[in-house]
Amino acid sequence: MKNNFKRKVAKGMKIKKLVSLVAILISFAMVAFTLSATAATFLDKNGSITIRMTDSQTDTPLKNVAFRLYFVARAYESGNGIRYELIPPYDESKIGIDDLQDASLPIHLAYFAESRSLPYTEKLTDNNGVLVFEDLTPGLYLIVPAQEIEGCYMPSPFVVSVPEYDTVNKTWVFDVDASPKIIGGIVD
Repeated sequence: MKNNFKRKVAKGMKIKKLVSLVAILISFAMVAFTLSATAATFLDKNGSITIRMTDSQTDTPLKNVAFRLYFVARAYESGNGIRYELIPPYDESKIGIDDLQDASLPIHLAYFAESRSLPYTEKLTDNNGVLVFEDLTPGLYLIVPAQEIEGCYMPSPFVVSVPEYDTVNKTWVFDVDASPKIIGGIVD
């Protein structure tokens, strides 16, 4: 009788261990699925870039100003942030994109894109000096002015990340407002 009791206890312990192991595995699977779902949601959401152009002296909107948009790098998750991988043929350029604050980055990318006649999307600012590039895949975009603006300063090329991280609100912003930087003097 004692042996029978010991076998039942041992069998019960094995079942408890098995149930505990299954519970742990299910917990890990749920966490992995949640993280995977979060990453998928993050990477599957598209965004936009809004550009606003105004005359800095008169605050008048600048209409019919053309900008070209080049998609240069895909975004991918890396830890709590995102990193970028140049897409073909930009990956042939050997341009490093680790430092997005590097002022020479957009100049080098623009030279590469224009020298190779790479595809772009071109839009004009509206009567309010605004243009919006919509339905953009998460990644790094190069924006290049397509023309000189008569009587105004010439904006330089710049890069924009979609999404970009809002350090104040600690959130990812998929609809990005971008202001061009101005270089040079007044264009004659």
